Amino acid sequence: MAIYPGAVATDSDLFIASNNTETNLTSALGVGETTIPVNDTTDFPSVGFITIDGEAMSYTGKTALTFTGVTRGADGTTAATHLITALVIQSVIAAHHNVLKEEIKALEIDVVKLDFGGTIGLASLIIGAGLVAPQGTLHILTSEASGPTPTTSADDLVIENATNVGLTLMGATQAEINFGDAASANVGGINYLHSANRITFRAAGTNSVFITGGPGLMVGGSGTLSTGMIAHFQKSSASLPTFSGSLQNGLLLENAGNVSLILGTGNSDVARVIFARTNNEEPASLSYNHAGGAGAGALNFTIEGTSALNLAASQAKFADGTDALPSISFINDVNTGMRRAGADNLRLISGGSLGIDLFATGINFHSPGGGGSVTVQSGKFTPIGDNVVSCGIAADRWSDVRSVLINGADYGFENGYILREYPCTADDVQTKSIEWMKANANQGIQVLNDLGEKICVIGRDGTVYAKQFKTLIELPA
Repeated sequence: MAIYPGAVATDSDLFIASNNTETNLTSALGVGETTIPVNDTTDFPSVGFITIDGEAMSYTGKTALTFTGVTRGADGTTAATHLITALVIQSVIAAHHNVLKEEIKALEIDVVKLDFGGTIGLASLIIGAGLVAPQGTLHILTSEASGPTPTTSADDLVIENATNVGLTLMGATQAEINFGDAASANVGGINYLHSANRITFRAAGTNSVFITGGPGLMVGGSGTLSTGMIAHFQKSSASLPTFSGSLQNGLLLENAGNVSLILGTGNSDVARVIFARTNNEEPASLSYNHAGGAGAGALNFTIEGTSALNLAASQAKFADGTDALPSISFINDVNTGMRRAGADNLRLISGGSLGIDLFATGINFHSPGGGGSVTVQSGKFTPIGDNVVSCGIAADRWSDVRSVLINGADYGFENGYILREYPCTADDVQTKSIEWMKANANQGIQVLNDLGEKICVIGRDGTVYAKQFKTLIELPA
C-alpha cells in the first residue's frame, strides 16, 4: 500500500540501491538468525535488502560488522541455512519496483494530466514542501502557516507561508487580473497601467475605481482625477472648473444633478465631522447628536473645545461671549454686537463697550463715551452709577416728567426749574398740538431755570449735556 497521501514516503519506505555492493558472512547462518555477521557493512544503506544464496532479507539497521533487525525469507523467498564466507550482496529485488509502483499510482490519482509543454489539468497539486495533502487545486507552499483551511469557494489557488506571503505580476506596460463569468471573460478585474501609474478596478464591465500615484482616489468617471484632489467621487460630469491653491487636497463629490454627503449613525449615536491639525486631534468639529439628553437632536459647532453654536429644530444657541468679543458680531467689526452677560441679561456692545443691557425686569442705557446713563423699569428712569439722571415717570410725553435728578440734585418743578420737551420752544408748548409734540419734540428733555436759561439737555439715551458733564450743546436734529 502506498504511503502517499497519508504521509510522505522516506528512504526507508522506498529503499536505496547501490551498485557492486557486497561482503561475506563471517560465520555460518541458521534459518532463524536475525543478526547477520559480515566482514564489512560500510557501502550498504542504513536500511534495505540483502540477498544470500537467493534468499532475500530486509534489515532495519546495521553496525560496522552486522545487519540488525533482519526479516528472513523476505519478498516471497524462503529462509535457509548459509555457510561461512557465503556472498552477501545488495541487489534490486521485486519489492523495490512494487513500492515505487504503489507510490506512483497514488500520485496519478491526484494528477490527472501534467503536460508542461501545453495544458496543466490538475485535480490538486502542491508545490513546495511541508504539507502532503494540497489545500487547494494548486497549493504553493513555502512553509506552513498553521491557519484554517481555505474555504471551498476560494481554494483553486492557495499561496501559503508561515510569515509574509505575496503575489507579483510583472509586465512592461501593464499587469492585469480578470474576473469572468458565463457571459464575459473580463466582467470584473484589476489593472495596473505603468504609463499612468494607476490601478483600475472594474465591475460589471465598467472601470469604476481608480487609484493614482498622486496619491489620489477616483470612484466613477473616466479615471481623470480632478487636479490636486485626494479623492474624487463622480456620478456624472458637472463640467467643473480646475481647482487650485487652498481648494486642492480635498474630497470632491461631483454630479451633473444633485449631490449629497451623508453621515449615518444609529439612533443613540453622534455623527461628527472633525477638523484636526498638527498635534491637536479636534480643534474644531461639527456634530449631530441623535441621543436623548442635553444637546439631543441638535447640530453643534465646537471650536477649541468650546461649543460656539448649537442649532436645534426651533432654536439657535450661541456661546456667551465677552464685551471685547461678543458672541454675535461682524466680520469687519468684531467688538460690536450682542452677547449674554448673565442670567436673563442680553447685552448690546459697541466698540467693545457696554451700550444697552436688557433684563427681564428692565433696560439699562449706558453711554460708552462716559456721559450719564439711565435705566428704564416699568416706565421709570432711575440712576446708574455716577453722572446719571433720573426722570421720574414718563407717560405719553416727555413733558409729563415732573422731577429730574442729576447726581442726586433735584431739577424738578418743585424746585423752580422748567422741564420741557426737546427740541421745542415756549411758543411750541403753547401753540402746538399734542400729536405734533409727540412727533417732533421727542429727542429728550431740556432743563431750564426760572429765568428760562438752559441748564442742560438730557438725551433719550440718558446722556446729560451740560458743562459739568459734557459741553452744553444742542442735540442733533
